[in-house]
Amino acid sequence: MDKSTLMRDKDEQKEFFEECQDSSFEEQQTHIREHIIRELLTIFSVFHQAAPLKVPKNAEELFDKVVEARDTDPSNTIPQFINAQQTVEPSKASIKNFNKMNNALMKKLGYSLHVQQSGIPNAGPGLFLEGSAVAGTVICMYPGIVYLKEYVVSGDTDGMFGPDDSGTYTMGRYEGSIFNGDCEPQWHPSPVSYGHLIRHPTGILPLTEDHRGLPRVLGKPNVMSCPFNYPELDSGGSETQRSIFSRLKDAPGEKPATTANVDIEKYLDKGMIGKKFPKEFQAYIPNTYYKPPVLLSTQEAKESYTFGIALIATENIKDEEIYLDYRYNPHLETPSWYKTIDEETAQRRWKDHHTYANQ
Repeated sequence: MDKSTLMRDKDEQKEFFEECQDSSFEEQQTHIREHIIRELLTIFSVFHQAAPLKVPKNAEELFDKVVEARDTDPSNTIPQFINAQQTVEPSKASIKNFNKMNNALMKKLGYSLHVQQSGIPNAGPGLFLEGSAVAGTVICMYPGIVYLKEYVVSGDTDGMFGPDDSGTYTMGRYEGSIFNGDCEPQWHPSPVSYGHLIRHPTGILPLTEDHRGLPRVLGKPNVMSCPFNYPELDSGGSETQRSIFSRLKDAPGEKPATTANVDIEKYLDKGMIGKKFPKEFQAYIPNTYYKPPVLLSTQEAKESYTFGIALIATENIKDEEIYLDYRYNPHLETPSWYKTIDEETAQRRWKDHHTYANQ
């Protein structure tokens, strides 16, 4: 496997974008979702070869201790599970595996990802890319517990907005599902599992630099969020229990992941892509359903291992921080540090949802 496995050259980029441009909206969605699955198959294959992992049986496998967020080292570049209140220091094994995956990502695909202090004042940690990635590359995923719309509407949303109910690391999808990245980790930290730390490129400069104290644009968005669905795992059935940990408890006879290389070619086949996903790659998926789909759930939820959100490069990125336009509802009050990047896009995004809260 090498860089050519992904969309790494200009001819392939041009072909992909032209194909999307000449398609209907539904066909465009299919093209993009298939593209995301192709990229993830390749990325997870790189991870699996470098650090073949099994799904964790409990949280103790993943981290050693919990510390207050304010006590963390802002220059730290090793993986951490970060939420609004606390930072979980990963276990030595987690750090070792993360570094193996990141080194392989750089060697095979030409870039690696690191968590360190954001360039936005007082924003906390951000996500940085070292190396280079072309437009169209899946940079990472938005991690977290996935609350399907049926549970959100019914009020069954325990923990959806994090331990302090702030919604600091919450993101929604178009069909009404909510992703909470401010949750106890249930997956191995990997270079692509830190999408919740990508910052909006506006902030307030220190008073010594800008006495007005107004939000300013300090960077440029270089990724966009794209919803997709992880296909059912290729293991004879769908995995849709409440959590990864409970799945292991409910299936004690389940075969462990193999350390052998996974042949991803059959999953890349036109007739197969998006229908099944290698069971061996389950350990790298940073999402799981809060509770399984129910009778009233959509068919796509029932036919998916879980929903996902990919962060895709909108331009060529080289040795820089990753920024995402949060596109908050312009009809509601926004945080003091927030400034709308594209007014027209924001108005179009929220034209039918004037009363939705900015989380």
